[in-house]
Amino acid sequence: MMMSSIRWAVIAPALAAALAMASCGGGGGSASSGGHSSGSAPCTGSTAGGASPAANMVPLVVDGACGGVNQAYVTITVCVPNTGSCQRIDHVWVDTGSVGLRLLSSALTLPLPAATQNGNTLANCVQFISTYSWGSVRLADVRIAGESASSVPVQVIGDGAVPAAPSSCVSGTAQLTPSDFQANGILGIGLTLQDCGLACTPPGPAPSGAYYTCPGNVCAPAPVPLNQQLQNVVSYFAVDNTGVQMQLPAIASASGQASATGWLIFGIGTQANNGLGAATVFPVDLNPADANLNPPTYLDINTIYAGVSLPASYIDSGSNAWYFDEPNIGQCGKNQPTGFYCQTTGTLHATMQGFGGSPSFTYSFSVADASSLLNSANAAFNNLAGPAGPPPGTFDWGLPFIYGRSVYTAIEGQNAGGITGPYFAATP
Repeated sequence: MMMSSIRWAVIAPALAAALAMASCGGGGGSASSGGHSSGSAPCTGSTAGGASPAANMVPLVVDGACGGVNQAYVTITVCVPNTGSCQRIDHVWVDTGSVGLRLLSSALTLPLPAATQNGNTLANCVQFISTYSWGSVRLADVRIAGESASSVPVQVIGDGAVPAAPSSCVSGTAQLTPSDFQANGILGIGLTLQDCGLACTPPGPAPSGAYYTCPGNVCAPAPVPLNQQLQNVVSYFAVDNTGVQMQLPAIASASGQASATGWLIFGIGTQANNGLGAATVFPVDLNPADANLNPPTYLDINTIYAGVSLPASYIDSGSNAWYFDEPNIGQCGKNQPTGFYCQTTGTLHATMQGFGGSPSFTYSFSVADASSLLNSANAAFNNLAGPAGPPPGTFDWGLPFIYGRSVYTAIEGQNAGGITGPYFAATP
């Protein structure tokens, strides 16, 4: 399964490339007491791992329990705000290419209170290239390891308590269930504080395909204040709120391995265990679509591959492969996985650069036949790759890049290790 993450305004590679592969969960799940619609059953199996050595660390697990590959999961706890009514949810997909906690309604049995605007229910739409997700905005206290965030706006995808998605949200096929995402939710902990920012705030005009209010049976686009938008949960933590560090072990075999377990570490430069160390810091550039905003939103770094500069590049744990264009590597054909390369290569090189061309560091990697990899019983691969999608000039450093190193995502405006975010950073 290939699924790109949610990158506001600049869309990552095609979401639907291989959604037909093995799915997560089985038949219909029960409707929750919160008015949520039924759907496919949630993923099962624990991603809790062993005891965390520190309060700001949670096990990060790549496994095949939900049918996907190269998807890194954590276990979280959500609560009705200011109560002891809580639910533990495993297999929540960690995505540094989006912002906001999004939970699948069939995985959520907790009656979270609805977020409203002027007394009307608030809903959120997320559009991909050929698919979309729709659901209500609700409020939750969120706990991950020893960190906690209070009254955070989250999206409940597939929530039957809101009307059907309006036409301005519908973009291809609906993705509403755990089997669509191969996860019970998405923990978007990218570079920004909110998922949309000032582009969606009053006085408007409200962009379609973002936030909606639903006074009755019809929902209409609406501008939404920053504090009502989906939030970067990490920024709500009391101390370790400057960004995240992801660590995954190296994959020793060219054929991959069944699973991999590492750590998601909260904060950068806030504790003894989350300093930058030997990592190279790569400042990101301005998203041109939001150049008129104050503050602007930041997204991209530069990559030089095969002598070509690719300025719309990024590091994205929500992409399950290296995605870049290389005409000399054969793409998968008929009856093979769509959207991947099905040819094995020798060692390749790509140079990651910060905004403005400095600093830079050259990383080595290789590509294997995706057909062989995805027909195995393994779920963790460092050599799965495919052609890039829009925008032009993209090199997507997906989850395979994280195996064997520490990768950091610093949140905008935060003092992260003595350097103000946003930025990416990675060890050699």
